[in-house]
Amino acid sequence: MMANDNKAGMLIGRAAMAAAFGAAALWATTGIFVRWLDAVPLGTLIWLRFVLSSAVVVPVTLIMGRKSVRSAHARLNGTMMEGSDAESHDAFAGRNFRGMPLKPVEMGLGCLMTVYYILATAGFALGPVALTSLIVAMSPAVTIIWKLIERGHVPRRELIGFAVSVVGVMGYCVPLLKGVGRFGRTAIVIAVVAAIGATLVRALYSIALWRQVGGGHDVNEASVNCVTFLDGVILALPLMLFTHVHLAVSGTQRFPVLSGFASIWAMTGVMVLLVFAATILPNLLNTWASTHLEPTANMIIGMVTPPLSGILGWLLLDETLTIMQIIGMIITLLGVVVCNTTSHPE
Repeated sequence: MMANDNKAGMLIGRAAMAAAFGAAALWATTGIFVRWLDAVPLGTLIWLRFVLSSAVVVPVTLIMGRKSVRSAHARLNGTMMEGSDAESHDAFAGRNFRGMPLKPVEMGLGCLMTVYYILATAGFALGPVALTSLIVAMSPAVTIIWKLIERGHVPRRELIGFAVSVVGVMGYCVPLLKGVGRFGRTAIVIAVVAAIGATLVRALYSIALWRQVGGGHDVNEASVNCVTFLDGVILALPLMLFTHVHLAVSGTQRFPVLSGFASIWAMTGVMVLLVFAATILPNLLNTWASTHLEPTANMIIGMVTPPLSGILGWLLLDETLTIMQIIGMIITLLGVVVCNTTSHPE
């Protein structure tokens, strides 16, 4: 019985790492789609991203919700509820988004991810992408400090993996910083502030969700995802109504400036990709991974996003990659492997 539990735990751990990597890879496409939509004002782009995501996620959650929601803590520990306990739990969980008030923790977690999306999008769109990527990649430092304060120690593998990944990310991002001179001081300040905020918020989200699940508290993942996008519709509305800022660097669209339906269909297609591939899917994967994977390991896996963005930029935006950047990508992946070789749900 113990062997089966250990095996199940290992499988869940590997699935969680795969989900975290999938979220990081999908989030890496954000910059591509945002650059392709550089004719759309930033506030409008952010608002539409939340509106369209809500239009998909909320109805699906309402339709599928009642019987599909189970305790994240029960899944984490491989336990199953039977009989009346399972039925009463499913009914309770379903009411979270079928007329009953949401739990404060679910509302708080959803709000955190909303703020993360707004800050990260603003940082990438308005300032130097390399600078924003470098700062956001430092999010594991926050979870390491949290672990040090709470537990008094940090596993050596996590420290080594983080250090190696930092070297790799810097090897990729630093050569790109020579283009910072093209941006004004205001744009750089906005990018730095937004990136630091996004870094802190995402780390706080991962820590808060992990502590809730690890403490045996029930968290309705579907409700968290719904709150994330619905909050975004409200919070991003002022950005659409009162700001008309375009991307800081134009002329990077892959699609030519077309007229009539061709242009409309091209932009619609890219917006659909932004919503599904860069928003809904990575959000679902990240939320699930955060309930099963220790925050530092999760954040370090997320450090592969900047190198993957570089590869996509090279493939789809005709950007260049230097030897140093390629080496940096390899080193980053090595750091992720070192950290997660023995990482598993605790």
